[in-house]
Amino acid sequence: MPDRLRSLPPRWRAVWPVAALLLLAFLIDAWTIRTNSVTFDELAHFRYGRQFFSRQLDRSREPLRMDSKMPVSAMNVLPPAAGGVLQKAGVAPGLAERLVDVRSGRYVTVVFALLLGLLIYRWAGELYGRTAALFALAFFVFSPNLIAHSGLITTEIYSTLAIAAPVYAFWKFAARPNRAWAVLSACSLAAAQLAKVTSLYLYLILPLIFGIRWLSRRPASVRPKAVWQYLLLLAAAHLVIINAGFLFYRSFTPLSQYEFSSPSLRALQRIPLVRDIPVPLPYPYLEGIDLCRHHEQTGVNIGRLYLLGELRDHGDDGPRPFPSYFLVAYLVKEPIALQVLLLLSLAHLWRRRRERDIANREAFLLVPSVFFFVYLSFFFNAQIGIRYLLPAYPFLLIITAAPFARWARMGRAAKGASLALTAWLVVSTLSWFPHFIPYFNELVWDRKQAYRILADSNINWGQDRDAVARYAAAHPDISVEPETPRSGWILVDVNSLVGILHRQDPERYRWLRENHKPAGHINYSHLLFHVPANAAGR
Repeated sequence: MPDRLRSLPPRWRAVWPVAALLLLAFLIDAWTIRTNSVTFDELAHFRYGRQFFSRQLDRSREPLRMDSKMPVSAMNVLPPAAGGVLQKAGVAPGLAERLVDVRSGRYVTVVFALLLGLLIYRWAGELYGRTAALFALAFFVFSPNLIAHSGLITTEIYSTLAIAAPVYAFWKFAARPNRAWAVLSACSLAAAQLAKVTSLYLYLILPLIFGIRWLSRRPASVRPKAVWQYLLLLAAAHLVIINAGFLFYRSFTPLSQYEFSSPSLRALQRIPLVRDIPVPLPYPYLEGIDLCRHHEQTGVNIGRLYLLGELRDHGDDGPRPFPSYFLVAYLVKEPIALQVLLLLSLAHLWRRRRERDIANREAFLLVPSVFFFVYLSFFFNAQIGIRYLLPAYPFLLIITAAPFARWARMGRAAKGASLALTAWLVVSTLSWFPHFIPYFNELVWDRKQAYRILADSNINWGQDRDAVARYAAAHPDISVEPETPRSGWILVDVNSLVGILHRQDPERYRWLRENHKPAGHINYSHLLFHVPANAAGR
C-alpha cells in the first residue's frame, strides 16, 4: 500500500476502493450515454414520465407502448425539464443545451445503478466480509449486461434494484425482527411496485424464502400475532405508497369500470359481488398489470421469437417460447469468468453446507436466482432479451463472491486463479467498450456470427441508429436494407436479417443469411455483406 494511503484514517482506507470502483462504473456509463442513440423503448418511458407531471397516467392512449411504464420514469424527465427552465431563464446556455437533450435523463438511471452497486457491496460484506464485498462490487462494475442498461431511460435497472432491496430488507428483518426493519421491509416492497410489473414476483419469492426457513428450522421468535401485525403493515404501506406513487389517480374505481384485456381479469368482472367493489389502488396500476399480462400471453407487443437459428411465429394461442432460451442467453451473454466463479462458489457453499446456516443466509440469494430462471424459462412468453433476467444478477454476483470470505486463508495458487479470472472478466467486458448491449462472451469468437444464436434486444435495441445514419451518409454506394436481392455492399440490421420483426416478411433476407457471411459490422448490431455481381440472382 502506498505511503499516502497508509497515512489515511482506517475509515478512509476502507472507503477509497469502493469510491474508486463506483467512479469507474460512472465513467463507463457516462461514455455509453454519449455513444448510444435513443433506443426503441426509451422515448415511451420518457413520455410516460412526462405525463406523470401533467397527471395523464392512463395507458389507453398508447396501450402497446405504455403497458409496463411506471411513475419511476418521471425521475428521468427531471434533467431535461431543468434544462428547459434554464433556457427560459437565459441562464448557463451551454449547460441548458446539454440538459434539454433527452439523453441527459439517463444519468438518473446511472445514479440508481450506483445505488444497486452499493447494495451489492453492503450485502456481500455483511455475509462474507470486506474482501468478498469488494470482489462483488468489482463483478457489478464489469458486468456487461448491467452496464448495457445502466445508462438507459428504461426500468430494467430500477426493477433490478427494486427487487433486490426488499429481499435484503426482509433478510435483515428475519435476522433481527424489530420495528425499524419491519417498516423498511414493508415500504421497500410497496415502493418496488412503482418500478416495474416484474416486482409482483416478490409476492412469490418472499413466501418461498419464508417457507424454506420455516421448514429448515422453525423460528422460535415468529408468533402468529407478529405475522398478522406485519401483514397489516404491508397492506397499509401498499395502500399509501402505491396510491401516492400514482398521485391517487382514479383510485377506488369499481372493478366493473375497468377495460381489461386479459381473460383472468375479465373473469373477475363477471362475478356479481366482486365487480362492484372499489379497487383501493390507482387505475393505471391495475391497468398496467392487465396490459402486460395480455401482451405477454398473446404476443401482441412481441416480435417473432428466435433462438439458435430457429424462428418461431406466434400460434393461435400466442407465442411459442423456447424452454432453453434464458439458459442459452446466460451461457453466451454472461462473461465466462463470472460463470466459472459462480460454479466454484456454489461448490464451495455445498462443501460447507453443514457448517453454514444456508436457510437463513444464502436462501435469500439462491431462491430469487432459481425462481427467475425457472419462471422465465417455463412460464414466460416474452423471450426477447436477457434483460428480463437482470433482477437475478445482484443475487448471483453476491453468491459469486462467497469464496472470497476465506481470502486470507487461500493458498497462493487459489488467489492467483481468482485474480486471473477477475482479470479475464475485465478484459472480456472492456473489449466491447462502449457497445455493451450486443456483448457475447468468448464462446462466440466471431462477433459477427452472434446473430446465429440470439437477436432482438440482445444485439440491437436501436442504440446505433445515429451511427448507421452517419455511415450511410459517408458511404452512398452502400445499400441499406434493400427490398429485393442485389449485389454490392449491403448493410442490414440483425433483427431484419433473422426476420423477427412482425412488419417484415421473415423470408425477406433468407437469400442473404443463408448464402453470404458478413464482412463487417457497425457496432455489432448492423452487419455489412458483400454480394458479388450476379450472385444475388443465383
